[in-house]
Amino acid sequence: WDQWGETIISVFSTIWNTLISLINPFLDALAAVTDFISNVMTGNIEGALGNITSFFNAAIGAISILLDGLLLIVESIFNGIVDFIFGKGSETGQAIKDCFSSGIEFLSSLKDSALQWGSDLIGSFISGISNKVSELTSSMSGVAGIVKSFIHFSEPDTGPLSDFHTYM
Repeated sequence: WDQWGETIISVFSTIWNTLISLINPFLDALAAVTDFISNVMTGNIEGALGNITSFFNAAIGAISILLDGLLLIVESIFNGIVDFIFGKGSETGQAIKDCFSSGIEFLSSLKDSALQWGSDLIGSFISGISNKVSELTSSMSGVAGIVKSFIHFSEPDTGPLSDFHTYM
């Protein structure tokens, strides 16, 4: 226990803190989903798009917390192994620690890149939906125009009732 006790406590402490930190992003994502459903049911498209953004932001936050927690766990385990094998004062032990620290820094930089990738993905998703809303409006307007030409409040221009005045 003397050799591994601190490492074990550090690992379990990190796991616990990570799980506690995941509660808020989970609740935020759940709230975004329920708000999205409510906005879709009421026809509030802008609100629904905002809820999609909120959901992905909460998901990205949860992923970030998980990555941070994993990095801390890996770092604790490797530091414990290095301390056990080489001791804290050994030059070889320090070289291995430096190597692991460099690897952890690299993985941390990937986390930041992944956050940007997720942000870009969500932006493209919202932009795509926004661009297609105008096409949907145009298409519906065209359909409404065709229906209007067949069914008038007076004599229609085209269709089977276009000559109804001849029947009177």
